[in-house]
Amino acid sequence: MPAYLDLTGGLISSERVMPALGAQIGRQRAHGLVYAAARAADAEHITFSEALLRDSRSTQHLDSSQFAELLDPADAIGLCVQLANDSAERARHLAAGLTASHT
Repeated sequence: MPAYLDLTGGLISSERVMPALGAQIGRQRAHGLVYAAARAADAEHITFSEALLRDSRSTQHLDSSQFAELLDPADAIGLCVQLANDSAERARHLAAGLTASHT
């Protein structure tokens, strides 16, 4: 899963950056800054994080550790792990029941 998330170069987590920047500089300015960083990342073939860290308009409000935390997709998975584990357990239980009824 992390490899797939890395394909976006961090852009998948861009929605987490906007409110954090928005609290500092306002929603519209934050949107413009995030959009500009996304375009720069694509044009320059760099990660979204690198683009944000190159822009002094963003780094004067959030530091590299804050961006790293905001862009960490592991912090945004919510209940996915629990839901997957619960589904796997139900599937195992169902399979055991099916196996038992055919013996």
